[in-house]
Amino acid sequence: MRLVDAQTAWRRIQIQGRKMNVTQPLIVMVFVVSTLVGSSYGQEENHQNSRVEEGQFNDRGRMKRFSQRGQDRRGHGSQRGPGSKGTPGPMGWGNRKPEQSEFQSETGFLFVNGKVLSPPYRVAWEDEQIALNDELVDANPRDWRLRPGTIAASLQMDAIVVVDGGWVETYLAPTEQGEWLLKSFAGTPEEQLQAKAELKSLLPEKAYENLQFNAPDSDLVSHAQEVLVQLDEVENTNNGQVAAVRRMERVSYPLTMFGMILTVVAFGHLLSTRPEAVSAGINATPQAMQMVVRSIAFVVLLSALDLIWTILAWQAGQMKELNPIASQFIDNPIQLVCFKAIATFAGAALLVGLRQYRQAQLASWWMCLVCTVLTFRWLTFHSMMMG
Repeated sequence: MRLVDAQTAWRRIQIQGRKMNVTQPLIVMVFVVSTLVGSSYGQEENHQNSRVEEGQFNDRGRMKRFSQRGQDRRGHGSQRGPGSKGTPGPMGWGNRKPEQSEFQSETGFLFVNGKVLSPPYRVAWEDEQIALNDELVDANPRDWRLRPGTIAASLQMDAIVVVDGGWVETYLAPTEQGEWLLKSFAGTPEEQLQAKAELKSLLPEKAYENLQFNAPDSDLVSHAQEVLVQLDEVENTNNGQVAAVRRMERVSYPLTMFGMILTVVAFGHLLSTRPEAVSAGINATPQAMQMVVRSIAFVVLLSALDLIWTILAWQAGQMKELNPIASQFIDNPIQLVCFKAIATFAGAALLVGLRQYRQAQLASWWMCLVCTVLTFRWLTFHSMMMG
């Protein structure tokens, strides 16, 4: 009776072993995939998304402004007429009368003799004067900026043009003067009061004395408020990136030292405990199962270090995430941490549960090697940045 029971139990063990031999490789494969997709394959870059492309700054280092239609539009007649042989074009160059005498613009902000005008803007020659909508100003033959074509071209680039008698100046919205001019009629009551005080030191004395701080139509005010909101967003983004760079500089050295020590210890573990390269079977010795636990512990620590470096480098604008799955969460650090934790701990739990099987032992050893090599890559990148 006991012999029959022993034979029955042995058959059950053989059947369960065959089932395990089928499901075990699938479980190990799940761990490998989860660990690989949870790792960062960032490519270091010093000019990111984030963030400011070439051609967005003028010759003074300030950011250019463009109209809402996304074009850098210039006024008509920025070149001489064809075949004119020195005859001045519509810009009004030289002493002769320009060929084109009237220009139109639907964008921009125009201050004339201290008053904010509302679009559409009409800029035209009127005898020896310049008509800006219904306002007349004297032309200054020595100042090429005080020409209808030049003024219209600036307005079509959504710039801020201030004309006061024979004096004219063009500001882009990101400049200090331009931002305070917009806040003088489109900002909050506190910002409008502050704009009066700031513009007193930024504008010429006569231009400031004529400034009336009037309220234009609601469409122009709404457009100015949109520009101010965009400027605040750009400023907040830049401040956040600057803070991220400083944070990166503070933690680069301790993280690099910790990573160096961790990779050396992990590499020593890999050299001293290499598993047998067999396809199947059980190795329930304490040394083999402890090797799996240590390998998984190194995988978790190295993955956490990879996650910290990824978030810091991305926020500082120093890398681009090449992992197609992790790149979907890179903009939200909380989602990225949750994704990384689920992918890593799910696979780690599977291998720890199967640590007596040789396939699990081999998979844990190789994943520890992959994470160690990945950390060496991070160390090389940060050593270059620190240098």
